[in-house]
Amino acid sequence: MKRRINVLVADGNENFCEQLKDILKKTDEYALAGIAADGLEAKKLLQQTHPDILILDLTLSKLDGIALLKFASTMSKRPITIVMSNYVTDYVAAMTANLGAQYFMLKPCDCNALVDRIREIRDSLQQPEQNAVCNQPKDKVNTEEMVTKILHDIGVAARLKGYQYLRKAIMAAVDDPDVLNAITKVLYPQVADAFSTTPSRVERAIRKAIELAWNTGNAKTLQHFFGYSVSGAKGKPTNSEFIALIADKVQLQLKSANATTM
Repeated sequence: MKRRINVLVADGNENFCEQLKDILKKTDEYALAGIAADGLEAKKLLQQTHPDILILDLTLSKLDGIALLKFASTMSKRPITIVMSNYVTDYVAAMTANLGAQYFMLKPCDCNALVDRIREIRDSLQQPEQNAVCNQPKDKVNTEEMVTKILHDIGVAARLKGYQYLRKAIMAAVDDPDVLNAITKVLYPQVADAFSTTPSRVERAIRKAIELAWNTGNAKTLQHFFGYSVSGAKGKPTNSEFIALIADKVQLQLKSANATTM
């Protein structure tokens, strides 16, 4: 029998917690490790239950979400974390990503949508490629977490092959921006080799993932990342534009995060 995924909810909104609890009970995929109304209670439950997934409101009383994320990052078994907040800035988003958060949701949010994100993030992070990240340097892990968060924010579905190809391509562009000058001859073949497929399939899958995100993603989020492409007559960005814009965003976030630690 497949092991159930343990979920810990740290949120002071009782109605939200009850709704989420009812939804989780309806599936055999998840087990509720506990519900914490404040940060100190959440820290105690983290130590006791070692959950697979942590649903975390940043504005907890007694001990805030950032402090709790810092504590979770020191645990031998660090939970997959979905952060929620009524308000977020780029600085806060970068900070939470650096501390290990895999996804950010604005409140109020739909509980069913939240459970969908839990499933998508769990599935994407259980890929062999992601599991190997644990053995990489910390800055490498942070970079991939940032890329993963941005793709989820934009609305690129984790179930698509193009999602995995995009993530790999963006990571390569962050490490070496010059690959964007030879996307067909260098970047696509590099991604194809990593997934034992062909460059043409990589290109088509990435295109499909971008088009689906463009048609179904959140307009405000798309506007934030791609401004002119969303509102102007240019239409959808090309594969190379999409990859370049996200890679540039990640590089800026990394520079900002490094500057705060110096």
